[in-house]
Amino acid sequence: MPYIHGLVALFKEDIQNPLFKEMIMDLQKCSVLDLCPVKEAEEMIGEGLLADRNDWHTMQEQASRHLSHTCTARCKMRIGPGNGPESFKCEKINTVFACTDNFTHEFAPLRYLFCDEFNTLMKNLELYKPPQIGVVYGKYFHLLLQPT
Repeated sequence: MPYIHGLVALFKEDIQNPLFKEMIMDLQKCSVLDLCPVKEAEEMIGEGLLADRNDWHTMQEQASRHLSHTCTARCKMRIGPGNGPESFKCEKINTVFACTDNFTHEFAPLRYLFCDEFNTLMKNLELYKPPQIGVVYGKYFHLLLQPT
């Protein structure tokens, strides 16, 4: 079962085109059930991509087994002293809780904290306004510094 992880950068102006936006959203497969929806199984059988309905069930089982997240030492961050499991937490974002609507695609800003030297340079060039007290991010005045 081949698959690829991808990160796509898009111009904000392109997303304003409804056909382009729909095409990008159709490329995203954010859950195992999105890989081959039941309503597309018959079409995939007709195209020879699947042998029969049983092949669809097999593919779903394989996708669930291979693509589901399993915590390992690589994805855990320390949250307390000691070396026991209570001292670590998985860093993977649970999309059920991270998005506002699990049934629609969302475009979320990708925030990036630039170093102080960079922000000072941008401020001197009048391309950056530091954040107010109590706010984490400042405001950048160049499109390349506003990723979404």
